[in-house]
Amino acid sequence: MSYTPKVLVSQQYVENSATLKYTSPATADGGKGTWIDKATFANPTAGSATVSVYIVPLSGSVSDATLAIPPLSIAAGGTLSISDLAGKFIAAGSAIHWVASAASTINGAINGREVT
Repeated sequence: MSYTPKVLVSQQYVENSATLKYTSPATADGGKGTWIDKATFANPTAGSATVSVYIVPLSGSVSDATLAIPPLSIAAGGTLSISDLAGKFIAAGSAIHWVASAASTINGAINGREVT
């Protein structure tokens, strides 16, 4: 087994509707899954906002059952490193989705390692 460090989701604004951001390479492509190493979020605006993250299995959908990080509030000008995502394994074909409470309020990035 080998691990390839990777930016899973590059630094960008979190959309205000649940949006697919990363899919772990499928088994057919040689993927065995992905480990999340770090997830960070920042709120450069003047008001607080929330961010949520979902880990959706292959053929699944965004729902309460796939909610990995429930809405977390980030204060104006604040940052948040979500340690609850670090160490999570995403099976081959599964995906990361995220959503913010308002558009252009929270930006984030997720790093990890793909397993082949």
